[in-house]
Amino acid sequence: MTSFYWFVLAVLVTWRVTHLLSTESGPWNVFERMRRLAGTGFFGELLACFYCLSLWIAAPLAFVLTGGWRHRLLLWPALSAGAILLERIASELPLDDYRVAAVLHPNIWYGHGPGQIRSWLARAERAGMLLVPPLDGWRQTLIAADAKTATRLVRRLT
Repeated sequence: MTSFYWFVLAVLVTWRVTHLLSTESGPWNVFERMRRLAGTGFFGELLACFYCLSLWIAAPLAFVLTGGWRHRLLLWPALSAGAILLERIASELPLDDYRVAAVLHPNIWYGHGPGQIRSWLARAERAGMLLVPPLDGWRQTLIAADAKTATRLVRRLT
């Protein structure tokens, strides 16, 4: 596997665990109760702040994924930043105007299998995310996203 694959995977793990701990109830409301028990002290504020918590979640991942302190210190905030970008994209886009699409590399589809990918992303699909198949439609999805991004950029510059 390439280092880019591990980076993307680590960003997704960072986002998922951070989102789980900071906003979701979890099974039997375990994470909601954990946040209540944490109160308003250090841990309570940490669990209430997605940005802060993502740094703490990213630290062990950066340590495990790379060797050498220079790489670890650079990867740590990069994983947190990737998680923050995902959170902002998911939470700030108006659903009437935008649609989130997951375009996964074909090796991910074939490595894990379509059934596993769809089961992992079933909840997101029910919420409106478009899961683009590995052989059909991904080019059109990227072209449409590029066109929409370019249009918005031109509007901002003029």
